[in-house]
Amino acid sequence: MAFHGQHPFQYTPQPQPQQSNTFQPPFGPAPFSTNSSSAPASFNDLPLPGEQGAFATNDAQSYDLPQNAGPFRAFSSQLMQLESRLEGRFQEIRLRAESADSAIAKLENTRNRTNPLDRAIESRLEDLENRSARAETSLTTLSRSLQGLTKTLDELDLRAERSADDAYAMITLIIDIVTRQLEVNRMESKELQQYQQRGEQ
Repeated sequence: MAFHGQHPFQYTPQPQPQQSNTFQPPFGPAPFSTNSSSAPASFNDLPLPGEQGAFATNDAQSYDLPQNAGPFRAFSSQLMQLESRLEGRFQEIRLRAESADSAIAKLENTRNRTNPLDRAIESRLEDLENRSARAETSLTTLSRSLQGLTKTLDELDLRAERSADDAYAMITLIIDIVTRQLEVNRMESKELQQYQQRGEQ
């Protein structure tokens, strides 16, 4: 198959735009041209905020900045504000750390002062515990002694009761014997009198 004229798929090169040596940041126009002799070699050569020639100044001719370099100035201002806030935050953290160190030191001093008192209290408590143990041992011994004494008193009481019963029985027996003997003597005396009367008759 033959085609007449221009091929439908023939590539036609497009004219390329003219290249520029100007740095184009994504957030605004170029602050300076790389072809400028006054441009810094790198961003590390830029002055710090507050120094002469910094972005925070109104000197738009520093580094050949154009009048429309507002985004850079705004970005520099934001960086300075962030730096100020961070510095304030670091200062607050440092003050809090110093306060915490001071509080810890005070606690250490308080603990060092109270340690002798704690030891004295512990020694006193140990002494009281030892005394309590000795008192408990003494009470146990006394209780055993009282139990023995009570047992002895019970035995003596029982013996006394038995002795009293024995004495009462003995006395009763003696009285009975004496009564019987008196009765015998009376009967014998009566018989003797009868014999005497009979003999006299």
